[in-house]
Amino acid sequence: MFRWRNLNIFIKIALLAFNGALMMALVLWGISSWQSDLFSQQAAQEAEKLAFNDLGDITLGIYNMVRVQDETVQQQVNYNLKTARYVLRQSGMAELSTERTVTWTAANQVTLQGVPVRLPQMLVGGRWLGENTNSNEVTPVVDEIVELVGGTATIFQRMNEQGDMLRVATNVLTADGRRAIGTYIPAINPDGTPNPVVATVLRGEVFQGSAYVVTDWYLTAYEPIYDAFGDVIGMLYVGVRREGVESLRQAILDTQVGQSGYTFVLGAQGDQQGVYLISEDAQLDGVSVWNTLNADGRYVAREMVDAALELESGELTTLRYRWQNPDETEPQGRISRFTYYEPWDWVIAVTAYESEILAYQTALQGGRADMLRTLGIASVLILGLVSGLSLLLARSIAGPINRLAGAAREIAAGNLELQVDMARGDEAGLLAHSFNQMTARLREMVVSLESQVAERTQDLTRRSAYLSGSAEVGRAVTQILDVEALLDQVVELIRESFGLYYVGLFLADEEREWAVLRAGTGEAGRSMLSRQHRIRVGEGMIGWSVAHAQPRIASDVGEDAVRMASSELPNTRSEAALPLRSRGRVLGALSVQSDQPAAFDESAISVLQTMADQVAVALDNARLFSSAQQALEAERRAYGDLTQQAWLATLRSRAERGYRCDSEGVRPLTAPPVLPQGPAAAQGPAAARLLAAESYQEDRTTVVLPLRIREQAVGLVRLHKPEESEGWSDEELTLVSSVVEQMSVALESARLYQDTQNRAQQERLVGEVASRIRETLDIERMLRIAAEELRTRLGLERLVVRLGVPEEQEAAE
Repeated sequence: MFRWRNLNIFIKIALLAFNGALMMALVLWGISSWQSDLFSQQAAQEAEKLAFNDLGDITLGIYNMVRVQDETVQQQVNYNLKTARYVLRQSGMAELSTERTVTWTAANQVTLQGVPVRLPQMLVGGRWLGENTNSNEVTPVVDEIVELVGGTATIFQRMNEQGDMLRVATNVLTADGRRAIGTYIPAINPDGTPNPVVATVLRGEVFQGSAYVVTDWYLTAYEPIYDAFGDVIGMLYVGVRREGVESLRQAILDTQVGQSGYTFVLGAQGDQQGVYLISEDAQLDGVSVWNTLNADGRYVAREMVDAALELESGELTTLRYRWQNPDETEPQGRISRFTYYEPWDWVIAVTAYESEILAYQTALQGGRADMLRTLGIASVLILGLVSGLSLLLARSIAGPINRLAGAAREIAAGNLELQVDMARGDEAGLLAHSFNQMTARLREMVVSLESQVAERTQDLTRRSAYLSGSAEVGRAVTQILDVEALLDQVVELIRESFGLYYVGLFLADEEREWAVLRAGTGEAGRSMLSRQHRIRVGEGMIGWSVAHAQPRIASDVGEDAVRMASSELPNTRSEAALPLRSRGRVLGALSVQSDQPAAFDESAISVLQTMADQVAVALDNARLFSSAQQALEAERRAYGDLTQQAWLATLRSRAERGYRCDSEGVRPLTAPPVLPQGPAAAQGPAAARLLAAESYQEDRTTVVLPLRIREQAVGLVRLHKPEESEGWSDEELTLVSSVVEQMSVALESARLYQDTQNRAQQERLVGEVASRIRETLDIERMLRIAAEELRTRLGLERLVVRLGVPEEQEAAE
């Protein structure tokens, strides 16, 4: 059955071709469209040029306003300097005191590094300026200057020949609200270049311009202060904070740029490079965007600053980019016109949305579309008047297209469930079918994207938890040097931090034949520890990891042929064995198990292996620390034994073994003191305290203190008070303990000195005898001299020197 709607577009157009009115309408519409397109392009170019010129005019207006304000403020600073000079002269001559000095801790205002320096007091009219840091107390001269003209004022004192200038009186405040005295301007900047302020003043000239003062940039003037001899002893400063000119700042903020545009100022160099000095509604003032990427991965602030620094004075340039402000939900296209004001190091920019700037283009395009639509309607009316067939054909073409356009708007608004029901056999039907297929694919893509976002969010959350747990374990292992305590705490901390089912730590034995479980979590860990669970190196996941120094993962424990199951851990679904590697050795392995399948992906293993290496290094360090402690203790005991043997030899050579002092005088003692030997517990509490280098009281009036040298008891001191006394106070015990301790040190020093003297005497005796023997080369005389010297010097009754060789002795026998 023949139907109009089943005809294709080609046939419908062919049926209308005979109508002259249609041909005329089509030609008219084509010519109009062509001409309107040319006009629209030309008008759009002119509109864009006008918009750019408008932004440029606003930018140059702000530039000129800043320049005028700069000149005005600089004139104010010059006037302030004249006033300051007058106040200083009226206060009297500036001079350095010849009688009194002041010690300063001078802090470099750039590096903040402090150095002590002692300088003569700086006097004005014979009056010291003081060391006033309190902003509520009056400082002479500088507060008088500020009271007259406002701004800030400072008197500097020259610190040295190099010309470093120290603030000795100022009303410039530090960040904590105190006067910034004690800070100084270095004559040489940290980069090695001369400071322009100090260099100018030392030449006897006045410095005018921008300068960094303590914590901010100021418009300043500095002039030298001379003494009676014409030498520069300091300098006088006045200044106004550059960004503190509120009228200029407010004028920039109030500048209207279209409906939604605004102006802003960026710092170009130094510490303020890429920092918002003035931002939209002051929302981002002080915020650095130097390292901020826009949605297209561009460093917009860097591009803008770099381009601005290449401009001549008053020259403009343009930058197109996308940017998102804090109050916007997505990046917007921007066009910025900007210039560079070098005296203040400002990049002055005016920006507006492309959509607003190019609104004329949109209007022109809309007008063109309206015109073409009107021509189309006129053509349709002409076609309707000429032939009813043309009207029917127009409807058959426009109807489906309008429906598809409406459907497209709804889908663009977010209704992806919409289906276009159009049962037609022409191109419109095919388009509707393709449209429905496109909608279905869009739905699938949205669902897929949402799923991917959820998966990646979950993955990032897990990775963050792993990194946090690894950091917690790393902090814990660096604080523990006891191996056993470290093992127990590490496994529990890993299990809690990573939410694992079980964690076990194995260490290889000395022969590296077995990996022995040394720590495990939960009841399963205690059970395996009690039965001394171990795994042969090379077998199971743990043994394989120790043997190959590599991690091994079982995403599904039932499918890993190497894994050895344990009855204590029935809920394990996935497991990883991580080698404990330190200094090129494998100390053992860490077993981490989860009750979830495939719990350990590549990122989790990377974090866990890093953590396992940290644990291995901590274990190695703990073992090394224990070995070092044992070696140190053995060395200390050996040295103490040598000291005790030396004292025994010294005491045996003396008749007196001590002294007793009482009312009858000082008498020597020949019997050695009874010192406790062996285990202190076997000799009673007094002996135990004596061996432990503690004093103790035998009774209320008697106290005994050990003489100990290098932890070895070599004697004792017994002190006895009269029976009627009140006994020993804590202060007295502390005093006698200190005296006895010093006495022990002195005795050891005396013994060492005596040993040195004895060795020196022996070496001298040997040298003298050898010298006498070398006086002759005659063997007979040499033997006589040796025999005589040895008998005489050693006091011997008889000495025999006999020469002979073993063969002669055997023959004589």
